[in-house]
Amino acid sequence: GEEIATFIGSVEMKKGNLTVFSDKMRMYSQGNKAVGEGNVKIVVDNEKESRELTSGYYEYHRDDEYVILKESPKMVIISKEQKSKKNNENNKNTIKYENLTITSDLMEMYSKDGYSKATGNVVIEEGDRTSYCDEAVYYEKEDKVIMTGSPRIEQRDNIFTGEKMTFFLNNDRLIIEGNVDGKILNKVKKNKEKNIEVNKEENKVENKKEIKID
Repeated sequence: GEEIATFIGSVEMKKGNLTVFSDKMRMYSQGNKAVGEGNVKIVVDNEKESRELTSGYYEYHRDDEYVILKESPKMVIISKEQKSKKNNENNKNTIKYENLTITSDLMEMYSKDGYSKATGNVVIEEGDRTSYCDEAVYYEKEDKVIMTGSPRIEQRDNIFTGEKMTFFLNNDRLIIEGNVDGKILNKVKKNKEKNIEVNKEENKVENKKEIKID
């Protein structure tokens, strides 16, 4: 499409609950598209959580409410319940999860459909838990992440693998599907219930698709 405007230096663009920052932005007539580069930061704020995405380059298709990020994209999801806990240390039940950080080769955000997708060398970090996969999709409304492409979760010395993993952020529940395997290397505390089935001799998870990990 035809370039209709160029903005340089601390550029800010806002639409609804989405705000985009960059060093440079070009506007195009076709598809009402914006292309930005340099210190890109996109902030999405809603009632449940806020997201901050950073990268070196982005394309924003305003008509479709679609964003693509390249050059070391990163997304941080911050629970509003976590913010509440910081303001009220006496309430121990307000935190749902720690900041969730996702990095990948490519990141896409589909605002109309309520999900974001990370593709290529995906790494997800939350507290002491790190996950690896080829593709991860975060669904805003369901508050869940679905990981495919050789997904693997590591937490302390514990390792879980499968063909597909669904992680529900609001209750720390993990469902693993297809060739489920895992190794539990640390000792389980007596007062903590673990929804994990273990082979005592080989110390492996067997035939269990739903796991509660904390």
